[in-house]
Amino acid sequence: MRQLAASGMTRDKIAAEMGVVANTVSVHLKRLGMQRVPRISEERIQLIADMLARGRSRSTIARLLGVQTSYIYYHVRKHGLVGPRTVVNIDVEQAERDALLLRLAGEGMSHTTIARRMGTSATNVRSKLMTLAHRDEVIELNGMAAVRYVNRRSMTAGFR
Repeated sequence: MRQLAASGMTRDKIAAEMGVVANTVSVHLKRLGMQRVPRISEERIQLIADMLARGRSRSTIARLLGVQTSYIYYHVRKHGLVGPRTVVNIDVEQAERDALLLRLAGEGMSHTTIARRMGTSATNVRSKLMTLAHRDEVIELNGMAAVRYVNRRSMTAGFR
């Protein structure tokens, strides 16, 4: 089990390989001093980036790597990965709050301080900053053709 975990296999894949449930794998890894299976390696991040650059969809990448689509979406946002098919929706009503958020972050304020000032949580601030950074990467890579302006309320919790 230690070798499988060290090779980067997910908990679910280890469980399938060994014929046990995923929770059993977690318990044994904890006993072995391996609290978590390594989630993603630099090579895997690069693989995802390469697939995106070749125009693969996130769901296709997830299927090819044997992971959940949400896993791919998370790491695409976290690592700022973009591809030629990436499109950004910009909520016109949200743009003003986004500008304030970016200005406060640019002044060096902590996520907690920004959250208090904007009436939201530090987690929402961090998540929104990740989203905005990703949006800017997409626009830089794909130009304004990747931007789709919408006139609806933002779906991001805490930023309505």
